[in-house]
Amino acid sequence: MTMHECARCSKPIEPIASEGVEGLVYCLACAERARQSVKTKKAEVHKEKREILRERDAIEQEMRTITEEDTQHIKVSTTDTLETGRIIDYIDVISVQDIVFQDIHIDPVQAEGHHELAEKLFRNRIELSLSKLRKRAYLVGADAVVGVHIDSAMEQNPESDITVAVAIKLNITGTAVRLTTHL
Repeated sequence: MTMHECARCSKPIEPIASEGVEGLVYCLACAERARQSVKTKKAEVHKEKREILRERDAIEQEMRTITEEDTQHIKVSTTDTLETGRIIDYIDVISVQDIVFQDIHIDPVQAEGHHELAEKLFRNRIELSLSKLRKRAYLVGADAVVGVHIDSAMEQNPESDITVAVAIKLNITGTAVRLTTHL
């Protein structure tokens, strides 16, 4: 009979006097403590997830109160610098994700095809996402978002002669910064 070693106390144990917890082998005395430790860690992770969800909900609620007028001064740039001011503080990396599934119904008499309609929808979602990025920047006290990267994908799948399913995925990321207007 092969002997095992307890993962907690390192005592040699026979297989009949051992117990597995989360893939590790323990003696019977240590197994209960290991189970309790795992249970406590899972409860902590669950509590942290609930707190993250609460914080996310609070941010989303606050973003609904921010207007376009509040964010019109916030510059967004794909470059790492701005000519309108010197960066005096790098606040944080901020991002916005957007996933849209929408059916486009094509009017046979309409001049535009589904490609043009899908492109309009795509451009509108980018503008909406950039607006959300400005709102996130506003929440952290930024004057600008630099180094903006837009990662996007659009798929079109004709479902019938008059309907096309469109899926748009966007991820926009940048660095929220504070500026000084004194160059």
